[in-house]
Amino acid sequence: SAEPIDALLLTCLTAPLLEKHRVMYPPVHMATNSALYAMPEAPGEYLLVEKGPLWRMLPRCNRLYLQGRPEPLTEDRIIRMRQLCEELERGSYRVIVFAERLIRAPGNVDPLLVLKANQPSDAVLIGALSI
Repeated sequence: SAEPIDALLLTCLTAPLLEKHRVMYPPVHMATNSALYAMPEAPGEYLLVEKGPLWRMLPRCNRLYLQGRPEPLTEDRIIRMRQLCEELERGSYRVIVFAERLIRAPGNVDPLLVLKANQPSDAVLIGALSI
């Protein structure tokens, strides 16, 4: 189960994203680093929102949002993100990265089983927060 601060971070900082996808609240599953939301307009589809350090989130992503659109996560962009995070961490900041991914669980399949069965790298990096 998620700690209250984790739930607050995932919910508040990703509220515009949740509104854009028109997900159902509360999430069908909430963990320390992720929340899984049902998408009522697309039965069998779920939105997974995850948070974590850059080193853990980068392998899960192949795109990032730039000016509201998903763009390819190029090597140059990865290098720049790593530089920014290292600079912030040297200044005693903690950097938390957020990403989203669509999960398809057809029929009566539990979306958590689908999620646990595979960890593809097709998530979209939403952004980062330094605290």
